[in-house]
Amino acid sequence: MSVCILAQKPYPHGMAITNRIHQIAKGIHEAGGEAFVLIPWPTGMIEENNSEVRGVHEGVPFEYASGVIGRPGSFLSRRWHGVKGSWRAARALFRRRKDLEGVILISDILRQIVFFRLITWLLRVPYIHEKGEFPGLWMHEQGPFQKKNGPVQRAYGWLFLHLSCKAFD
Repeated sequence: MSVCILAQKPYPHGMAITNRIHQIAKGIHEAGGEAFVLIPWPTGMIEENNSEVRGVHEGVPFEYASGVIGRPGSFLSRRWHGVKGSWRAARALFRRRKDLEGVILISDILRQIVFFRLITWLLRVPYIHEKGEFPGLWMHEQGPFQKKNGPVQRAYGWLFLHLSCKAFD
């Protein structure tokens, strides 16, 4: 059994969600399966502790698919690494499709959720969307067009709760 954990969070060192990712992967290993952590996008957090683009941490293999750990400073560079990492992650899933038993996605960004749901549907593998960090980020202001109770946040929240959550519950 092989399970891919796609995470939008720093690995192997980070915050509570990083520990949750690691414990899920270790649990799969202890149950006799294989789990690997794939980080499609640069996380931009805790770069000094996460210095390897790929490696093994306490028996759990991981890789930053974009080839970059830290979040680039330029807007265009961030978008480029996001697209490149998503496609590389999708390609990695397609390469492992014969052994792949499932995918766990840990992300709260709608375009990433939809993209990887489509990829797993094409691969015909089970997809689990871990929602432990939602709606936390949805409730915080993230920029001038995403006020706490603004129209963008309300629309995003409605789409997430009525499409994403309902589709996977």
